[in-house]
Amino acid sequence: LSSSPSTRQNALVGFDELLIEVMDKLTRQQSNLCIIAIVGMGGIGKTTLPRNAYAKPLIMHQFDSRARVTVSQNYNVQEILLEILFCISKDESLESLSMRSEGELGERVHKTLCFYFLQNRHRHAKSSHRHHLNRLHHGCCHNPLPHESIGGTIEGRGAVDPQNK
Repeated sequence: LSSSPSTRQNALVGFDELLIEVMDKLTRQQSNLCIIAIVGMGGIGKTTLPRNAYAKPLIMHQFDSRARVTVSQNYNVQEILLEILFCISKDESLESLSMRSEGELGERVHKTLCFYFLQNRHRHAKSSHRHHLNRLHHGCCHNPLPHESIGGTIEGRGAVDPQNK
């Protein structure tokens, strides 16, 4: 058997149960916004887990489109929304999207059934993750994010922690 370098790089050893859990949460028939926080120490698969879910045929068929966005410590909600829309919108140019307000971009993102893989790229991701999610959610939906949706980020409830299978 041979495998390509990308297949070996994205392999999750011992994470099958977590991958199934993430995919189950993503494919449940829900009408509300679902945010899954994946938290834990560096190097335990926080990026690999959603990357594998992102590439699964089940996920590809479940969502109208998919977008993968990296969020830095100094982020801009409008830029994140632009990045998402640029990934999912085939009918509008980046120039045209850039002329829209944050509210218009958020409404457009909110209307699309999409799997957004937001990846934090800073050291203190866990402590500021709730703030990132609330800002992005507010940009999309103009209403507060339900506490239960992201409560696991801080309190350890509802989050997928690859370290504690």
